[in-house]
Formats: sequence, structure tokens, C-alpha cells
Amino acid sequence: MPSSLSPADEHEISGIVQSIDGSSLTLVNRAGDLITVDGSSAFANFQAAPPAVGHAMLARGTIDEIGVMHATTLLRAKGSTLSWQPDR
Repeated sequence: MPSSLSPADEHEISGIVQSIDGSSLTLVNRAGDLITVDGSSAFANFQAAPPAVGHAMLARGTIDEIGVMHATTLLRAKGSTLSWQPDR
């Protein structure tokens, strides 16, 4: 299913899952920043791998005005930050 987002609107962030609350995740990115990810759309559309605390995930979606990422896709990522693509 093609994304309706333009590349400029879509962001991609990799991080380690610190906490899970329903469809909301908190990731710690490579810089140590906490990122709140709303995965409800990704889960509803079966575009999400099951998250686990302590494991790496890649979130793809938009970021709202308060800094929450609304993920359309949640994928497992490799555990080493060296193998992650740059966040965008």
C-alpha cells in the first residue's frame, strides 16, 4: 500500500523501546532522547511488529507539533546503533 505522505512529511526514527503503554511506545534514540510514538495507526493497519522493552524498533510516520510521532509503520531494527540508518 503506497504512502500518501510526501518524503518531506514522513520521518523515520530508530530507538530502543523503553516502555509500552497500549499502542504508545517510548523509544530512546541514539542521542539518548526520549521519543513518544503513537503506534495506533500502525497496529490498526497491521503495519507493526510486536514491540518489546529493551529491543530496537524503527518507527516511520509524522511528528506533530508537540513532538509525538504518529507511526504508520513499526518495524524491528537491529540492536546495534551502528547498523541504524540516520534518523530523518
